[in-house]
Amino acid sequence: MNLALDIGNTSVKYGVFEQYRLIESGYFDHFHHLDIKFYAEKLGQILTSFSIDLILIASVVPDLTERITRYLKLEYAEKYQILNKDNFKTLPIDIDNPSELGIDLIADAFGAREAYGQNTIIVDLGTATKVMAVKDGVFVGVAIAPGIISSLKGLIANTSMLNYDQIDQPQRLFGKNTKESLLSGTIYGHAALVDGLVKKGREIFTDIKGIPIIISGGYAPLITPYLKTDMIYDKLLSLKGIIRSHSDEKTNNT
Repeated sequence: MNLALDIGNTSVKYGVFEQYRLIESGYFDHFHHLDIKFYAEKLGQILTSFSIDLILIASVVPDLTERITRYLKLEYAEKYQILNKDNFKTLPIDIDNPSELGIDLIADAFGAREAYGQNTIIVDLGTATKVMAVKDGVFVGVAIAPGIISSLKGLIANTSMLNYDQIDQPQRLFGKNTKESLLSGTIYGHAALVDGLVKKGREIFTDIKGIPIIISGGYAPLITPYLKTDMIYDKLLSLKGIIRSHSDEKTNNT
């Protein structure tokens, strides 16, 4: 079995796979957890519960990666691999500087292409909101906007009216108090942002109908009820891309 780790700015997602079949998945937040003991406990529970042959890591947080690999080096030094774009060689990247593209976006795009076809639009709602496109099997670009929490920071930095951990679905569009109004503007506004970017993104697929729109990321369940666009929710999209990268690498080395 193989373990896929997606280390993001807010949380660490993990998936245990046998070939491409998911055995177990989950996540843990790391807002205030920087001690190696925390990761040793969390990852140790997974690694002692399954017979793991390979640990594949995609990370956009170098400091956190260092702490996690420091633990892995103690007992699993020969079993882990930190991924980069070279692990996804069959995914052409048509942007000005491919080295600037985050490994999280590459994993999303690769997972979407392998699971849903050569033409897709992918929405990833995490710390940032990303809308990207794969056309004819090629990654053609991404639009990046502030995520839900990032959008709120400027509004509530100096008030106690709403905390980050109180983000929930609004009860109505026009709020009756400050908290309701902030929630409504944030959630409905973000849904409109995503709908608009996807609608604009569809314009590049002029001769192709039925483009699948894939939505993933930690805040996707919060936004999807308010979207007008039909989307496929795949909470494991990045993990699927990570785990399939091993097959992609082996194919290119044969």
